[in-house]
Amino acid sequence: MNFWSKNKSLIICFGFGFLMMCVFYVELHPLVIASPDDWTYISYSRQAWPMKGAWNPGKVLPETIGGLVGNLSAFLVYPILGDYIRTFSICYGIFFAALAAAYITAFASLVKKCFSLDHIQTLFIAFVFFALNFQLCKVRTINNNHLLSIYGINLGINYSMPTFVCAIMAFYIIKCVAYDDYLNTIKTYDLAYALNMFRSFKSGILFLFLYLCIFSNLITNGTLLAVLGAAFIQRICNDIKTGIRRGFKNWFWRYSAYIAAFVMDLLCGLFELTGGNADLHDDFSLSRAISEYPSTVKTVIDNINKPTFLTIIVIIALSLAISFSAKQKGTNDAERLRKMLIITLSALLIDFIYVSIISIRVGGYIASGMVYNGILIWVVSSGVISCAYIISKIAELRAYIPIIAFILLFVVINIPDNVGNGFGLGDRLYGDNSSAAFYYEESNSLLEQFIDADKNGVESFTLYSKGAVGDCGQWAAYRVRRTLLRHGLIHNVMEVDVQKTN
Repeated sequence: MNFWSKNKSLIICFGFGFLMMCVFYVELHPLVIASPDDWTYISYSRQAWPMKGAWNPGKVLPETIGGLVGNLSAFLVYPILGDYIRTFSICYGIFFAALAAAYITAFASLVKKCFSLDHIQTLFIAFVFFALNFQLCKVRTINNNHLLSIYGINLGINYSMPTFVCAIMAFYIIKCVAYDDYLNTIKTYDLAYALNMFRSFKSGILFLFLYLCIFSNLITNGTLLAVLGAAFIQRICNDIKTGIRRGFKNWFWRYSAYIAAFVMDLLCGLFELTGGNADLHDDFSLSRAISEYPSTVKTVIDNINKPTFLTIIVIIALSLAISFSAKQKGTNDAERLRKMLIITLSALLIDFIYVSIISIRVGGYIASGMVYNGILIWVVSSGVISCAYIISKIAELRAYIPIIAFILLFVVINIPDNVGNGFGLGDRLYGDNSSAAFYYEESNSLLEQFIDADKNGVESFTLYSKGAVGDCGQWAAYRVRRTLLRHGLIHNVMEVDVQKTN
């Protein structure tokens, strides 16, 4: 009972977020097997350490957990549902809905703790955070991007999942820095204390989480590394400001948590240089990448909803004005607000620089929503942290929570009729299901052709495809074959020729 009363708002937050995103990912925009990579990653499983020479040596998190979800879906859920393709749509939809709900709840936990919000305030702030994740990039009429976008099963595994997990860890670290001062003042430079932490199971879980975040995706792990970098710089500045001087040994232990994360990221980068993916863009010159970089940045800026962005800036400015007022200046909450804003806004800049450096070799990579969404999280987070501080200090705003939430609900639901940055008078939901419907039929067709050929005992056959497998040819068909063999739907290794049909 105590657990429920203490965490009621967070439990409701997770439940609401999970339900809403289940509807979104399972029904409104189902994740259907579409590409050869989708066929690969629903069954692929690797060792849980960086594997030198693999295609993506450092992608431990997506290439273990992503395949685990697919294999459990095939062996446990498919026998119940009886629809192989739909099984993956439902299971991955539920999986990503749980991640999105955990992401929203982690943020709610951060502001609840740091500003002592009550249940109503916590739920309202969680909803504002949820809404702005949709609203910040609402600039297109069709297939609109948002910060909770899942671009397909493979891209969801390799980009969205690492982004969610890194953001959850980052929110936890911000809470530690802002509220508990865990990463600022505890004397981790003491060897005995550091060794004692290694005896803690909780510390072991956190280290596992950190390991999975860093070895997830060299691009998206910037969401976490940017926060660690911002906290690291802030901590050094505090030491300089207070005039604290330490020897190398004490300095090393004091900053050991950060050093461990940075070293792991360096190792991840070195392993990626040995991977099959490393020389994929060798034909794209660095000089060309640098010359095209400004246009890719402009694309990111163009994809930000300007009224929403300006609203966030106003909210941040208002919260800072309140924190520096005579009544609030010097209070713990005001100090926490400023510390959190320094970290989140610094993380925005650091993450942008980090992703730019990592991705510039690939040309316009940063202009992809699945890449820049992890950076824009810090725009939304800064604004909603400021909003949480404001409602915690102005009691009269409580009466306006229902009407603001009602208005925000329809701001989220409606898509602008105009192409641009307006809030719009839209009359439709995000995107459409025509692509999902096409690939559901296409994937079922591929499945039936393989099963029929297997039953007939043929040694080779021609696979007819209207979609991506038909475009890619034989190597894509072999990926489908490998997954069906792994999941036991076929039993013979047949040679396959592919013919594209209209």
